[in-house]
Amino acid sequence: MNLRIKLNLFISLLFSLFSFFFCFSLFFSYLLSLISFYIEYLKNNVKSKF
Repeated sequence: MNLRIKLNLFISLLFSLFSFFFCFSLFFSYLLSLISFYIEYLKNNVKSKF
C-alpha cells in the first residue's frame, strides 16, 4: 500500500512538472513570436521613415 501511494505521488508530480513545462514553453514561444513581430514592425517603420 505504501509503495503504491508513493508511486501515485511520483506520477502526479511528474505530470504536474510536465504540464508546467508545457505551459512555460507555450508562453515562451508566444513571447518569441511577439518579439519578432515587434522587431519586424520596427524595421518596417524605420524603412518607411527614411
